[in-house]
Amino acid sequence: MPSSRVYDIKVLSVRKLAAVDIALHGLRFILIEFGGGVFLLALFALSGLV
Repeated sequence: MPSSRVYDIKVLSVRKLAAVDIALHGLRFILIEFGGGVFLLALFALSGLV
């Protein structure tokens, strides 16, 4: 009979990752990065690439 294993998966906290990102890069860079991502996704969606 195969043994059942329980895998311990650690989930990274999104808040902690965002805090580290802001601390390392600065709030201004994060906002520019977010805005650029939203713009590119909208551009791809409107052009039919996504």
